[in-house]
Amino acid sequence: MDDQKIIETLVISPTKQREWTWPAVANFILGGAGAGFYLMSFLNMFFGREMSLITQPVSFGMLAPVLMGLGIVFLTAEAGRPSRGRYLLRRFQSAWISRETLSFCFFTLAVILDQFFPHVIFKACAGLSALFFMVAQGFILYSSRAVPVWNVSIVPFFFISSGFLSGAGVVLILAASGSLVMSNGFVLFSLIFAMINLGVWLIFLRCSNTADFQSSTKALRYPSKLFFTIIPFHMFSILILILFQIRTYIGPNAPFPGTLVTISGLAVIIAVAAQKAGIVLSSGFTGKISLRS
Repeated sequence: MDDQKIIETLVISPTKQREWTWPAVANFILGGAGAGFYLMSFLNMFFGREMSLITQPVSFGMLAPVLMGLGIVFLTAEAGRPSRGRYLLRRFQSAWISRETLSFCFFTLAVILDQFFPHVIFKACAGLSALFFMVAQGFILYSSRAVPVWNVSIVPFFFISSGFLSGAGVVLILAASGSLVMSNGFVLFSLIFAMINLGVWLIFLRCSNTADFQSSTKALRYPSKLFFTIIPFHMFSILILILFQIRTYIGPNAPFPGTLVTISGLAVIIAVAAQKAGIVLSSGFTGKISLRS
C-alpha cells in the first residue's frame, strides 16, 4: 500500500501592519498639503488678473517646503530617531520613500532660488517636484505588496487628488484671512479636485471584491464613517465652492462670508486627513497566508 501523505494547511489570519503608524500618517497629510498648496497657489497666481507668472512669487512661497519638511521629520521619527533621516536618500533608485525625500530636496531648492531670483523656470521645477512628491507618496503604499488595501492601482491617484484638495484647503484658509486673493480659476479648480477626490475615494472603497480587501476596508464602509468623511466635509466644501463660483458670475464684489470660506478650507483638510488615517491605520492589514505541509 502506497504511503498516503497527509496535507495540512496552516492559515495565518490577516494581521495589522506595524511599520506605518501615526508619524507616517502625519507625513502623508502635511507633505501632501504642502505640495498641493504650492501647486494650487501656482494655479491661483496663473489665473490672477494682475499677477505676472514670471515676476510674482507664489504666495507664501516658503510655507509649502515647511509643511513638507515637517512631514519628512515625522517620517524619520517613524524610523526611531530623526538622526536616521540621512538614510532616506540611500535607495532612491529602488525605494519610493527615498524618491519622496529626494523630490522634497529638489522642491525646496527650487523654491529658495525662486524667492531670490524669481523666474518661471524655478517655478516650473518646483511645481514638477511637488507633483512627483505626491506621486511618490502614493507609490510608497502601492508598492507594499503585503497589504492588499494599499496594493490597488487607484491608491496613487487618490494621493494626487487628496494633495491638490488639501492644498486648496490651505489656500482657502489664507484667502479667508485676507492674506491672499482667490482667482475665479482657482475656485473652479478647487471644486473640480473636491469632486474628483470624492469620486476616487468612493471608487477605492469598492475597487476590489477579494475577501482580504473587503474585510480590511469594512470599517471604512461603515455608514457612520462614510457620513463623517463625506457629508459634513466633502459635500459642505463642494456646496460652498459652488456658491462662491456663482458669486463670481453675480459680481466679483458681491459679499461672501469669510467664515464659510475658512470652514470650507478646514473641512477639506480634515476630510483628507481622515481618509489617509483610514487607509494607513484602519485598513493596513496583511493578506491571509495559507501554508501547506
